[in-house]
Amino acid sequence: MKATDEEWFRRYYGDDYAASVRDLLLPERTRREVDFIVRTTGLQAGAAVADLGCGEGRHALEFARRGCAVTAVDLNPAFLDRGRRAAAREGHRVRWVLEDMRTPQPGPYNLLLLLFHSFGFFSDDENLRLLQGWRRELAAQGQLVIDVWNRARILKDFAERSQRAASPKLTVLEERAWDPSTQRLRVLYTYRWNDGHERRYDARFRLYGREEMHGLLEAAGYRLRGEFGSLEGAGWTPDAPRLVLWAEASGPE
Repeated sequence: MKATDEEWFRRYYGDDYAASVRDLLLPERTRREVDFIVRTTGLQAGAAVADLGCGEGRHALEFARRGCAVTAVDLNPAFLDRGRRAAAREGHRVRWVLEDMRTPQPGPYNLLLLLFHSFGFFSDDENLRLLQGWRRELAAQGQLVIDVWNRARILKDFAERSQRAASPKLTVLEERAWDPSTQRLRVLYTYRWNDGHERRYDARFRLYGREEMHGLLEAAGYRLRGEFGSLEGAGWTPDAPRLVLWAEASGPE
């Protein structure tokens, strides 16, 4: 299926993206992040966990190592294949699902994860329905952890252009524009490899403010339990790099 402008994420989240973040996402970081989630939610071994936009499965695998029954959902078959092979090498069972995260997978789940800014890809109505649909698959007292960029910090220190060395072989140029009418951040990524080839991707992220996220979770049937400024548990402030929300299912199932 060819990605439309509205479904830019189908093209962007591929091998170039994976290469651009691999040196950032070391096993020690993943363990600290899962330590924080387990400590905060009180998750026990044997719990059912759904990881949406799981990528190559770094969080899914870490939860599986801790005895959880994990369903990992992503659109990229190559990412899922890598996760599946890693799980097989370690002797862990993970349910790898090639699917759009807007399609809930049958539960019940004790914990729903949307990590590493895997939220805000769709229209506002679709983003709400995504949360509502997965809410219906949560067990009684099921929980949600959602990790997004902190809009307040991005707009305060807004930079139209930046460049970073993602690895010795790859440089990533980002050119940004903010549309206040749609609350979307448009980022034109240029991936330049040291062998001379480059690729460009046009990404458009819906950035929700803190109060907007609170209202969105409430409308979708969740009760906010806590908020943090990082996925390792730092306190939230307007200058925090991220907004991490911990919530539980509220109302009737």
